[in-house]
Amino acid sequence: MALLPIKCGTSNATATLREGVSQEGVRRPAFSNNSTLSGKKARPVRTGFPLSSVPYVFPQATKIAMIWTVAIVSKLLILSGTGKGIEPVLRFKDSAGIDTVTVEIGARRVDLATLGRSVLSVKNTENSSSLANLLQREGVYLKSYGVSGSATISRRGADPTQTQILWNNLPICNPMLGMGDFTILMPVGMSVKLVEGGNATLLGSGSVGGSIALTSEMLSASQRSFNRGFVSIQSGSFGEYGITATAISPSTNRLNRMEKFNAQGSSRLSAAATVSYNRSENSFHFNDEGLSIINRVMNGSQVSRTLARTSIQYRGVKSQWVWHNEIAEVKRGLGVLLGSLTKLGTQYDQAFRTVIESNTQLNSKWKITHRLGWIRDYLEYNDGTNSGNPGSMQISIAQTLHLQSEWYYKANSQSLVLLGGDLQSQHADISSYESAVTRTLPAVFVAWHKVGDFQLSSVPWSWQRVITARYELKEKIPTASLSWVIKPTAAVAQVKFNVHTTFRRPTLNDLYWFIPITRPNLTFEQGLGTELAWQRKWTKHGSLEWLVYGRYLDKPIVWTPAGAFWMPVNLQGGGLYYGGQSKTKAYIWVHPTYGTWIWANQWERSISWVKSTSNAMAYHQIFIPNLSGKTTMIWQKKQWGAELGYAYTGKRFIQTDNKKYLPGFGLLQAEVNCQKSVRSMVFVFRLEGDNLLNVVYQTVPNRPMPGSSVRFTTTIRF
Repeated sequence: MALLPIKCGTSNATATLREGVSQEGVRRPAFSNNSTLSGKKARPVRTGFPLSSVPYVFPQATKIAMIWTVAIVSKLLILSGTGKGIEPVLRFKDSAGIDTVTVEIGARRVDLATLGRSVLSVKNTENSSSLANLLQREGVYLKSYGVSGSATISRRGADPTQTQILWNNLPICNPMLGMGDFTILMPVGMSVKLVEGGNATLLGSGSVGGSIALTSEMLSASQRSFNRGFVSIQSGSFGEYGITATAISPSTNRLNRMEKFNAQGSSRLSAAATVSYNRSENSFHFNDEGLSIINRVMNGSQVSRTLARTSIQYRGVKSQWVWHNEIAEVKRGLGVLLGSLTKLGTQYDQAFRTVIESNTQLNSKWKITHRLGWIRDYLEYNDGTNSGNPGSMQISIAQTLHLQSEWYYKANSQSLVLLGGDLQSQHADISSYESAVTRTLPAVFVAWHKVGDFQLSSVPWSWQRVITARYELKEKIPTASLSWVIKPTAAVAQVKFNVHTTFRRPTLNDLYWFIPITRPNLTFEQGLGTELAWQRKWTKHGSLEWLVYGRYLDKPIVWTPAGAFWMPVNLQGGGLYYGGQSKTKAYIWVHPTYGTWIWANQWERSISWVKSTSNAMAYHQIFIPNLSGKTTMIWQKKQWGAELGYAYTGKRFIQTDNKKYLPGFGLLQAEVNCQKSVRSMVFVFRLEGDNLLNVVYQTVPNRPMPGSSVRFTTTIRF
């Protein structure tokens, strides 16, 4: 995540703070200047460490666990024989195609977490864009610290630390910060699901405003748009270029045949590999009124992203194993602020993620899933005022070991029970901690999914219900949720409702960041949320969803100034969040000659009131737009397609007393694409345009954003 130097209090000391906004909009620190307290002093900032010499913290227990896992996988590959084959444990289908839940071999608890919720599914991408770019083109609001800085998400008025991010079912938010930077996540070859609302019972701490699930889909033949792989090359404005390549084995055609043959008991291996590189100089022009410079050129904001991802899957008789690995690197300059000639510095991020998942069908009623994963986040930052001076380098390392166990029990044709447990071991080291810290976080959970029907005034109705509960063993905190979906059996409309409690524990920075004053005792955040939605689908005319939501959060954690320093505290006044969302998709015209015309809309109205104390005045949370969304006109005809969209972001307060705000802005976006088949290959050409009206806007004060830009992508599927 990008870093931002700011002045603390009235002193001349400069602390560098992470670009994440708390409930009151106060940034949480990642690095700090050395300070003293009663003779104690924070450890000196690491200086000039090359990457190869950075301490690589890998607990002995993790090594042993990984060795045993590899040994078990190898043993199964050798001993697996033939048999009946893998069968689904339980499958629920809705004739209207609404909120279907399928629990089968390879299932995830996310499948249950989506029931009764509003879900945005984003199509797979074949280029090297970041997750931030992908979501912004879908109309999702992200707070971007300039064109090369970090980008964080806020769902339903929640803080970035209150949105959970899952990578192949593992929580990957940095444990030091409790949030994720969407500019360093690259979703090429992955499905993306944005699940609205709190889901702490199934997904754990941090799922308060929403959750995002990234899942590798290259091993699933039904999710591919190619046979053996693809190569994608892109170039665009401001010195952007990139290349992405994916190869799979076996091919999609062969895998389809294998899956049919596998039902008769044949065991098979499949694998996929993706590499991607993207670079942009971000050398756009902007007017700097503070320095009275017209057409100033942005410099020091170049970004390069590198990704390597592999997936290996083994399909046994009664079991399935999959191993996902990913390493991502981002090198970037953090640009400049309006009114300043000083560069903000440079930053290097490296993330390594790995998970081994096993799914075993014990019998017709039981299926078990186990996961062993490890996440490592490495970050080094150089202050812009001392660029090139090795003495200005600061390093942080965060690691998390994950163990997950899920037991699915099919009670009957209408009922499914999930029993499970999570174990996380978090380890972090930074010079601003007095020493390296480790904490262990165990939890157990249960879910009960049931379907049924009833008669009301001679009209048959059907329903689905999910009841979940979780207990955090370390904090001794229970959470629970109830979700309902009810609909007339013969209709294509339904009502969705859920009520849930939420939970978020303090981050490692909240607990262990060195401050030279007495640290207050922090407690966890707890909340209660609910939503009610109506959804309607028409086979030939489109779909419609309206919903309202509300949430109360008790004792949110924020960093507030305390003299010349910053200190984490619990706000005793709490926060109240409520609003509404709408999604529409209308088939305006379907014509064999003139193609299909579709009008799509996605909007959110968000209101959030936060109080520092129970008797204080309530103010709207800063950096949260009062209205955001996108309206899009889509045209499709055979091998051609086009989109014209208008994304709007409303007013955002930038002071906690709500006296200053950034005005709303709208961006016009367009896309034209076509594809052409040549023998066994398919060529896809895509031309995209952003901010076509050249609107001058900022998502964060004094961070200039680029004007009109275009991007051209050529993809070859083979």
